[in-house]
Amino acid sequence: MKKIFLIGCCLLLVACASSPMSSFNEEQNATNDNEQTQSRLLGDMPLPPGSVLKKDSLILGSGLAWTGRLNIGSTSTPMQSYVFFRDEFPKQSWTLVSSVTSKKSVLVFLKNDRSVTIEIEDAGFGLGGEKSAILLTVAPKPSK
Repeated sequence: MKKIFLIGCCLLLVACASSPMSSFNEEQNATNDNEQTQSRLLGDMPLPPGSVLKKDSLILGSGLAWTGRLNIGSTSTPMQSYVFFRDEFPKQSWTLVSSVTSKKSVLVFLKNDRSVTIEIEDAGFGLGGEKSAILLTVAPKPSK
């Protein structure tokens, strides 16, 4: 009986000791999966760190040719999100056409035959610590 008890205790200790590492690896794999999915779906449109894509988003296509509307929650403040988009999109060859900073900030970018409008506002009491509510609307660039 003592041997069974000792073996049980040893197995319990081994299981407890390995849990944090496996949990860390799962979190790291989930982060890598999210980054790969984001890259595959959104192509050249970076999102602020801590961004979460909401279920009511609509993505038609993928990569560099998708259109649609993304509803995003971000742990970045509205101003941090605004600065992120203002600084990061031009690095991906997007041209800033117009921007407004206010209670609801708006940025409009053009690239090749597409446009993206980014609306950023305070998320209020967002779930999961979200501080910004962000809407990205991507469409073919209007023809002249």
